[in-house]
Amino acid sequence: MKQSLTGLRFIYQKFSGRNNATGAPKFMALSEFTDLLTDANVYNDDFGQKQVAVQYNLAMMTQLDEFDNDKFCNMNFIEFLDALVRVA
Repeated sequence: MKQSLTGLRFIYQKFSGRNNATGAPKFMALSEFTDLLTDANVYNDDFGQKQVAVQYNLAMMTQLDEFDNDKFCNMNFIEFLDALVRVA
C-alpha cells in the first residue's frame, strides 16, 4: 500500500467528488466506488455488486449522528483504502 499510495490517491481523486456539492470537500459515494470496481473489472461469479455495498459499509467509520449528518455515506481516503483491501 505504501509503495502505491500516489497511484491510489490519483484513483481516489479521479473517481470521487461527482456527487458532491460545488466547493465541498471530495468524498466517494457508493455509486462512485462501484464505478471504480466496474472499470477495474473485479466482478466474477463469486464477487458481485451485492458484496461491494457490504464492503463499502464495513469500511466506513461509525458515525454518532446519522440523522442530521450524511457523513456515513461519504467515504474519505482512509476509508477508501480500507474498502479496497476488503475487496481484495
